[in-house]
Amino acid sequence: MNDRYLDYRVNVGYTINMIRFYKPTLKRKDMDGVLQTMVNEEIGPGESSKLFTQMFAERVKCAKGLSFRTYPDCIDGALKVLGVDRTSTVAISPLAPSVYAQALRKTGCKVVFVDVDKENGLVDEQGVLNSGAQVLILYDSCGSLALKYNKETTFAEKVSYGEIKILEDVSESIGGFYSDEYVPGDWGDVVISSFEENNVVSCAGGAAFAVKKDYVPALRAFIKGKKEEASEEISEASEAEAGAQAVDASEGEASDVAAEEVEAPVVFAGNYTKMTDLNASLGAVQLQNLDSNCDRSRKICQRYTQRLMQTRHKAFGLTLVDFNSSCSCFAVFLDSKPEDSIKFAARNGIPLIRTFKDSICSVYEGDLFADFPNSAAYYFRTVSFPVYPFLKDTEIDLVAKVIAHLL
Repeated sequence: MNDRYLDYRVNVGYTINMIRFYKPTLKRKDMDGVLQTMVNEEIGPGESSKLFTQMFAERVKCAKGLSFRTYPDCIDGALKVLGVDRTSTVAISPLAPSVYAQALRKTGCKVVFVDVDKENGLVDEQGVLNSGAQVLILYDSCGSLALKYNKETTFAEKVSYGEIKILEDVSESIGGFYSDEYVPGDWGDVVISSFEENNVVSCAGGAAFAVKKDYVPALRAFIKGKKEEASEEISEASEAEAGAQAVDASEGEASDVAAEEVEAPVVFAGNYTKMTDLNASLGAVQLQNLDSNCDRSRKICQRYTQRLMQTRHKAFGLTLVDFNSSCSCFAVFLDSKPEDSIKFAARNGIPLIRTFKDSICSVYEGDLFADFPNSAAYYFRTVSFPVYPFLKDTEIDLVAKVIAHLL
């Protein structure tokens, strides 16, 4: 397919079927571990979940971890391990997912929104230092890492946020690295990742966080607290059961039926927060294949980047020479209205999404441009193109050509 044909198709309004924006990186042979889990009749929380959690912890250079069935539950747990409460001040970028705003609201803490740095697209270093926060939520948007270019040494170096506690979210950056020096997880005291269907690592749902050595006691205290909550729920359930039996005994013939009902297993809330072995077995396969999958995605992004350089638009995030992104997405900061590019791409069968449509910016009630000019610009004018290992060469060529012809 040549560029002239692309122009002709756009001019006459010709349309084709949309390619998928995302596909999970699972092959048929990868399902063996999942099937074995089912054969072993161990689909609930168990050994596979523990194994996957430890694999994740080691990947992000942490000591211990804990996995959850949902991302919000995982965030709540991570904040508790860091000691966030109503007396805390927490700094966060407006480009972080809005689920964090909900989680922070529940803690009652003071939240300080800090604009992002233009170089790496992540929360600004000086802004954090000036915020007075004790805790920073560092979300690695679009796979970017908190690095900066030192003009004197001509090398990249870590952004330093001072003595602040850091919760680093690597949902979009896991699998990336800079040279042989820095990887996702290097910044966080606690490191968290979501494993939803469209994440770099997918368990088809769930999340996990891991802690550095100094926070292992806090993690153990959190787990102990969870077990105590569960014990209280079981105790309350037992009291309710005893009360039901007493009532049944006074009701004569109805007591036999009631006795059968109360003998059913008691399920308490703690069971619903742990990642299941079925999900964890999927995640283990994803972690094992992470490097090869990211390599494939990087090669695709290289082809996209070459075509993007022909336009007036720019790639979002870190663009240092030795930086190897996870390529969780290919985000483009447009020098035009995103609506025009989205329509143009759709007419050629390419789905585009607003990269930060679900960020805190989407629920912020103040004046975005006045308060956070950098974040506001990225929020309104950044779009993402499909990039995943299972894209066909013909699809990659089409996406690259559409990038080159962005309006």
